[in-house]
Amino acid sequence: MASVLMEYEMLYHRSWCRAVETIKSGIHAALLVRHPETKELFVNLDPAILELIQEAKYLQARMAELF
Repeated sequence: MASVLMEYEMLYHRSWCRAVETIKSGIHAALLVRHPETKELFVNLDPAILELIQEAKYLQARMAELF
């Protein structure tokens, strides 16, 4: 049973790492953008980045529990 859970965690971690690579391009985007016509400023933040930050915190806490 323990080996099955360990395998699941390894698969989940690999999948998460792939998601990080996919979303990483959003980190380099401008945080504020100006509408070309109205000149209003908008926040340009991909919600997936916030999700990854939360997941990273969870994984960090989980790793601390294991060691």
